[in-house]
Amino acid sequence: MIQSRYSGRRSFVVEAILKALAEHGPMTRRAICRVIGRERNEVASVVSRLNKTLPTAHKRVYVCDWVHDEEGSNRYPRAVYALGDKPDKRKPEPETHASVSKRWRDSQKLKVISIFELGISPKKRHEQRRADASRRESLQQPEDSAHALQHGERP
Repeated sequence: MIQSRYSGRRSFVVEAILKALAEHGPMTRRAICRVIGRERNEVASVVSRLNKTLPTAHKRVYVCDWVHDEEGSNRYPRAVYALGDKPDKRKPEPETHASVSKRWRDSQKLKVISIFELGISPKKRHEQRRADASRRESLQQPEDSAHALQHGERP
């Protein structure tokens, strides 16, 4: 029988994590917690230790990929762990303001404001909203110039 270098409760968690990764394949820490039925703080420290080469033990899991989790309006990169001692995949660069803004605009295009828009394609809905916005702008311009004339300003 192979002697585990961990004793007691921690050895159970180590064995459960390694078994879950072997059976289910690569997973995030959150998925590992769900599979083995343990708390996040208990699993996180063990996974971090398994991901390092220590003087007493070799590396047993590695970061094979990164996925983005959404918590509220923020997206966070989460490591996906797999069995093995390969080099970890590099963490992705932080998102720029432009990419966040583009994702928000794209999500706004898909939103339905009225039940009358349900049968319209997203592209057509976007075109209608653009036309409505330009129509509103053209209606507001004469009011602004009339307001300026009324108060003695030049348009």
